[in-house]
Amino acid sequence: MTGVEALLTGLGASVVSSGVIGFAIKTYLEAAIKQRFNLETELLRQKLQADTERLKVDLALRQESQHEMNERRFKAYPLLVELVYRLRNVAREAVQASLANMNATVDDFQARVRALEDCLYSYRIDLQRDHVFASVHAFKNAARTFEFVLNDVSYYVSKEEPEQVAAARGRLAIAYPP
Repeated sequence: MTGVEALLTGLGASVVSSGVIGFAIKTYLEAAIKQRFNLETELLRQKLQADTERLKVDLALRQESQHEMNERRFKAYPLLVELVYRLRNVAREAVQASLANMNATVDDFQARVRALEDCLYSYRIDLQRDHVFASVHAFKNAARTFEFVLNDVSYYVSKEEPEQVAAARGRLAIAYPP
């Protein structure tokens, strides 16, 4: 029996040591996998947090940029409307003005046309984006044409040519009927 006992003892010791070694390996592998999983999870969490912060900054910059563009666009329209109405009123006054006041009217009209041109070109990109540049530009061109006729009237008044003054004022009346 000593052979069988030795065999059983050896087999039992082998089984116990295999179990202990297996348990140790299992515990080690579980700890290594858990540590690696925790490390990967933390790295992903940090990357997610960094991406979130980057997106927040990008969104804030876009909102600020959009706000500035909207503010600039909305600043242009009241100015354009004011200039158009003032030009229209000065044109009406020019048609009805006495010849003595013609130089002041011409100077006022020229200044307002220049202001409209400056405004038009300052806000050109915004106006084109809103599809109104062409109509405002056409109005500016009509105002420039009206200005040329006003200059003709002023010139003929200074040269004391009543027939030419009457003809030029007739062109004004056609451009801006009473």
